[in-house]
Order: sequence, then structure tokens, then C-alpha cells
Amino acid sequence: MFRIDQAVIDFLDYLPGALIEVEFKSLTITYMNRMAFFLFGNTQEDVDAGMPIRTVFYDDAEYQKAVKVAEHFGLDNYTNSTPYNRYRAQDLHDFKMVKSDGSMFIGEVQGSFVLDEDQVPAGARIYIRDLTKHRITETLLQESEEKYRTLVEFSSDLIFQVNSEEIVLSVNQAAARSLGRTVDEVQGMKISELFPEKYAQGYKRNIESVFGSGVSVSYESGMPTKAGTIWINTTLNPVKDSWNKVSSVIGVARDISQKKQAERELIKMSMAVEQSPASIVITDLKGTILYVNPKFLRLTGYNYDEIIGQNPRVLKSEEQPKEFYAELWTTISSGETWTGEFHNKKKNGDLYWEFAQISPIVDKHGEIFEYLAIKEDITERKLAERLLKESDSLRELMLDVITHDLKNPASTIFSMSELMKTEYPENEYVNLIHQSSFNLLEVLKNTTLINQAIFGEHIPKEKLNLNTLFQGLKEEFSYALEEDDMELILELPKDITITANPLIGDVFKNYISNAIKYAPGGKQIVISATRAAQSLHISVSDFGTTIPERDRHRIFERGTQLEHGKKRGRGLGLAIVKRLAAAHDAKVGVVPNHPTGNSFYLKMPI
Repeated sequence: MFRIDQAVIDFLDYLPGALIEVEFKSLTITYMNRMAFFLFGNTQEDVDAGMPIRTVFYDDAEYQKAVKVAEHFGLDNYTNSTPYNRYRAQDLHDFKMVKSDGSMFIGEVQGSFVLDEDQVPAGARIYIRDLTKHRITETLLQESEEKYRTLVEFSSDLIFQVNSEEIVLSVNQAAARSLGRTVDEVQGMKISELFPEKYAQGYKRNIESVFGSGVSVSYESGMPTKAGTIWINTTLNPVKDSWNKVSSVIGVARDISQKKQAERELIKMSMAVEQSPASIVITDLKGTILYVNPKFLRLTGYNYDEIIGQNPRVLKSEEQPKEFYAELWTTISSGETWTGEFHNKKKNGDLYWEFAQISPIVDKHGEIFEYLAIKEDITERKLAERLLKESDSLRELMLDVITHDLKNPASTIFSMSELMKTEYPENEYVNLIHQSSFNLLEVLKNTTLINQAIFGEHIPKEKLNLNTLFQGLKEEFSYALEEDDMELILELPKDITITANPLIGDVFKNYISNAIKYAPGGKQIVISATRAAQSLHISVSDFGTTIPERDRHRIFERGTQLEHGKKRGRGLGLAIVKRLAAAHDAKVGVVPNHPTGNSFYLKMPI
């Protein structure tokens, strides 16, 4: 069942009508507000003892009539345990009801379902208004005209009488004042002359219904007044002549704007608490739990009845010292808000972390009477922090392996290649081994910088001449280009420089390497650069097969290969190329080349 905290209960107690809450499972009343106790004459002890809802209806016929109304409104959702989604305006119904002393009265009833966390009806809230006073006009018609006029004139309700042609026969001062007119001005006017069309049509339909059926009608609607539009609850009663024919209709309208506003605020507050993604707990001064919201129940595994009346210490995991809780209570009992993290335990024994803010709730005199805790589950964040620390440790270990364990064999290969180069200076394979081992040592030397770039950390930058950079790359790839009968063409302006770390060359190494492997049929690779107002656009273009549009963004993601089943990339890969660019506040991408092929680019700010 829906549960509400004491603050809301205090608010409901001052509603102008009686409000009761019914649980479907037991068919008992679980809550009555102050007006309900006054109206029915029952006590809280009656409610606590499990007061059947049947006891407030005059007889079985009236009770079954109420059941039929609930069934029409969607009671089958409770029976079938299915979510309720038939939201519509709630009708008003009259029932013969009985007080605890056995006296009968006519109750105007309006109800709504209370939904559980799965949106299945679990009960109902029923708003009841005693219509005895609204029948006063019928009694007044049987008494003297003078008494009738006196009572009507002094009423704060809006009272009026209309005939079958919807002409106002009489009206009290309160109704005339609300329209900004005098009584004499209003009497004799038609409903359509007093109100705009959209309001008049609704009023006329209800009046016609009473004339046609001879039965009273009650409804809620808006009403334009000189002070603005208000909400009214109107009861239309038939006045019958000696032939039992309806000769006129007397209406009594009451301003319920404040009630409507209170209902809207209550709904908003209830929804905010019930649907909050944070756990909400309210306790008394001793720490006894008075209310928890559905998020708390889902998180901890407790059900409502298990946790209400308990102390929050049932969640303690013994992972935090007594001093921690002592400091908390010292803070909130002094009127201050406490913020911190709990390492708590669920009902099933699982541990979880919460970030909590606990504040005292004070009355109008500033006295603390309850405590409110709003708590956020931060278990995943804590896990991520721990994994990040472990990742940093693993990262440092990998750096040690790369920079120390691989450096020695790489140095040995380089030294041996230098000896071989001395003896075989013209041998292409010897030169290739020498150059590759040198490049490997350079990569190992720059491992720390590469690591910083990959993880988004700051790396040092310097002025670099692009012509010098690409001439070096052209020489480095000369053997691979010659082997595939390809040509690397540089179309760069003279003396063009960028501010970057030398690692930026690895971006272009990757582009050139991929072009040689995946586009050898194009025979050419063209490197060009164009300046814009605030950026430099450097392209490495090939004339191979154009990459499909759906893959152009994806190939820069980790684990994506340019082509399945063919040669695979080596070195840093396009995912790391993207990280290197980001370390320079630059962007990378690929666009189609013309007539065929691809242009991989680096766009750098200048």
C-alpha cells in the first residue's frame, strides 16, 4: 500500500472533506483524516483494529453499488495484478453512508486508486463530503419564503435558480458578486449571456440533465469570475411541482480552488517522493523509521512492514566505527545537516555504499520533531574508483615491462644490425633491420609520452617543421613503397610548422602504413596541408577502395580493423591515433577521396 509521511498526514488532516484510505487485500480502512473521524464518529483505535470498509455504507446494497463503481473504474487491474493505465476524470457518486452511532447521511464520494511500485492498484483513497447541507435548498422550499431568502442571502456558497429555458430566476449575493454584477442584473439573464461559450455549454448540459431525469447532479468545473477563473463544486437539485414535474433547478456552487490546489500539490509531492531515484527515510527523534520510499525498499530488499518501526542500525555493516555514528547524531541533533558516506548492508547481507544527507525537520517553533535522510547509491562509483586504482597500478607495471624488459633485447638487435651494416652497407635487408630496430628503440624511449597521451594527460610540445617531418617519413617508408611500386607525393607549403609533440608523427605513420597495406592498387599516396582561419588541415590520401560511410567513424574505435580477412593494422592503431590527436586538441577522421579512395586527416588548431 501507499505510505505517506507525517508531514503529509498533517496536511491531509486539514482538508475540508473527509479522506479515508482502503487496502484491497484486507478490505479494511487503513487511514482516516481528522474530518473523517469527525464525520463518521470513529477513532484511531477503530482503524488500528482493522475497520472493514463495509461498515461506512448504510447497507449491503449501497456497498455493492460502490463495488460496481470501482469495477467500472478498473478494479480488474487489481484482480489480475496488471498495471493501471486508464487515467481519466474521476466522477462524483452519492451513497447512503452511516456513522458510528448508526445515523445515516448522504455522502458525495470521489475516489482514486493507489498504485504499488508495479503500477498495480493496491487500494483506494476516497474523498467524502457530507451532502446534508447541500440538500438545504429542498428543505427551504417547504418552509417560508422569507426564511429561505435569509439563509440563501447570507450563504457564502453561490446559490442560483434557473428554469427550463436556462434563464436565471433568482441568485444570492455571493453569486452575483462573483460575476461582478448586482442581483437584479443577473436575474432574468440566460446562462449563455453570463458565461463564455466553452463554460456555458457544460453548465447547460448538466441543467438539462436534471430537467430530463429529475435527479440531482453534482460536478466540478471551472468558472470565470471578475477575479479570474476559479474551480467550483456544483450540486444541481430539481424543484418539483405538485404534479411531480421538474419546474426549476436550484444550484449550489462552492469555491474549491484551494482544495484543488492542495490536491495538485499533494500529488506532486507524493510523486516526487515515491518516484525519487534516491532513497528517502524519515525517522523520529529516537531514530525509529516512520517512512521509506520505494527506492529504499528496492535497494535494501526489505518490505515496508519489515522496516517501519525499525532503527536504521539494521543496515549497519560494522565497517564503520562507533565514532562515525556518534559524530552524525551530534550534528543532526544540534540542528545541522550531516553529509557523508555509509557502507551499509542489505537484507541479504550484500554490502553497498551510500552518499547521504540527513537533515532535521523542525516545526513552526523551530523545534526538531523528525529527521529526513536522502541517500544515493554510489556502489558502482566506489567500484569504479577501486578499478581505476587497480588500472593505474597495472599501467605502471606495463610501463616497467615495456621500458625495461623490452629495451635490452631491442638494444641488442640494434647493436648487431650496426655491425652487420658495417660489413654489408648496401644490403637492403640489413638496412631495414637497422632502421626498424632504431624505430623500436625510439618507441620504447617515448613510451611514457605515448602513455600520457593515451590517458589524456599533458604532454610537452615544440615547434615542428612539417616538411622535415614528412621527408623523414618518406625515407622511413621508402622500402615498403618500392616493394609495392607506390609513390609518396608531398604537396606541402614551404616552411609550414606546427606546435606539437614529436609523437604527432606516429599519426601520419599509421595513415601511411595503412595506405600501403590497404590501397596498393592506387599506386600513389598524396600528403597535403591547407590552412584555415584557426586550424591546419593535413590529409593523407590514397586511391584504393573507399571505406563505406557507416564504417568511417567506427574505424577509429578500439578493436576495429579496416578490413576483415585481409591484412591487419599494426603499431598504434587508429584508436590510439585518435587519443594522440585529442592530446593536441586536434581531430581525426576520414572522408572519401576522388575519384576513389580515402583521405585520412588531422585537423589541428593554430
